[in-house]
Amino acid sequence: MLAAGRVLRLQLDKKSFRSAETQKVQTVLQNIVLEVQDQEFVCLFGPSGCGKTTLLNLIAGIDSEFEGKLTFGSPTIEDGQARLGYVFQDPLLLPWMTVESNIRLVLPKSQQSSDLPWRYLDQMGVGNVRKSFPGELSLGMARRVSLARAFAVQPQLLLMDEPFVSLDQQNAEVLRELMMEVWLENRCAVLLVTHDLDEAIRFADRIIFFGNDPTSIVRESLIQTQQIERNSLIRSEIRQQLVEQN
Repeated sequence: MLAAGRVLRLQLDKKSFRSAETQKVQTVLQNIVLEVQDQEFVCLFGPSGCGKTTLLNLIAGIDSEFEGKLTFGSPTIEDGQARLGYVFQDPLLLPWMTVESNIRLVLPKSQQSSDLPWRYLDQMGVGNVRKSFPGELSLGMARRVSLARAFAVQPQLLLMDEPFVSLDQQNAEVLRELMMEVWLENRCAVLLVTHDLDEAIRFADRIIFFGNDPTSIVRESLIQTQQIERNSLIRSEIRQQLVEQN
């Protein structure tokens, strides 16, 4: 079990990469302390290429080469692992498996016979594609399946890396609404990467701004208004306040 309250603490002293061509070591992230509370929606905001995706991959355990310490709840990552969902920039559905098989692949044994995963497909509006292969889906449908897959594991922490990228405005807007509806029902902790400030204002309880070189946290901003109460006027006011704080 995760400790009540805090879901994640990352103390990242340094993350570096070595160039394959020059063998020169470049530090991309440094001196970052990140905490996420249970049910908190946190947006990581910064320009493209500043290392936000790298940060998510460190948290997910995809990349374990860094200086620092990662803790989920009370146990360290060596002793225990939080149940994570991850929505990548690309849907990353295995093309030789049906949608149903792609989702079953990430489910623990205790959920293999549950109907709950298919409810998320229904909520995302793609309940009729369970037997389809990814190649038969549009990009928008594949992104819906990717979101449903991430929620299906009932994550304690959901990582989302620009999940609406490459969609036209209309489809992106529909998917944002669907994602928020499902999240409001489940209320897991979320880390969402974006370089769209309006998107961050729409979703976040807290926005973490990244900058500098190497990348570090520049500032954080709390948004007190509940997501469900943020109409266009309130979001515009929040945006103005954030711009004035900069």
